Amino acid sequence: MRTTFLNNSLVSIIIGLLAIIFGILAFTNPEATVLAIATYFGIFLLLAGILILVASLSRRRSEYSGWWFWIIEAIFDIVIGLIVIAYPKISVSVLMVFIGIWVLIAGIMQMTAYYRLKHAGVGSAVILIGGILSLVFGILFLFRPFEGAMALGILLGIYALIFGFIALFRGLRFSKI
Repeated sequence: MRTTFLNNSLVSIIIGLLAIIFGILAFTNPEATVLAIATYFGIFLLLAGILILVASLSRRRSEYSGWWFWIIEAIFDIVIGLIVIAYPKISVSVLMVFIGIWVLIAGIMQMTAYYRLKHAGVGSAVILIGGILSLVFGILFLFRPFEGAMALGILLGIYALIFGFIALFRGLRFSKI
C-alpha cells in the first residue's frame, strides 16, 4: 500500500511541476501560448482530415453509400487545418470575435433578466455584475480579439499554476504517508 502512495505521489509531484512550468510560460508569454494552442489545433485538424480522407476512400467500394460525406468533411478539416497553421494569429482573432458575440449576447440577456427580476422584486446584484462583466468582455473580444485571447492565455497560466501547486502539495503530502 505504501508503494502505491509513493508511486501516486511521485506522479502527482511530476504533474504538479509540469503544470507549474506551463503556468509560468503561459502567464509570462500568453501570446506564444495562444499561438501554440492554435497551431496544435490546426495540426490536429489537418491530421484528422487526412485520416478521414483515407478511411472514406477505402470504404467507397463498400455497400456504404455515404462515404462521400466523409470526403467533404475531410477536405473541410484539411483546408481549415492548413489555414489555422498558416495564419494562427488571424485564426485566434476570428475565434475570439465569435466568442465576443456570444459573450455580448449573454451579457445582454443577463442584464435583461436582472431588470425583469428586479421589477418582480427578486433581482440579484450577482446577475447584474455578471451581465456587466459579460458586456465588458464581449466588447473586449469584439474590438481587441487577439488581446482578449492573450487575457485568456494569462488566465490559463494562472489556472495551471494553481493546479500545479495543488498537485505538488498533494504529492508531497502523500509521500509522507
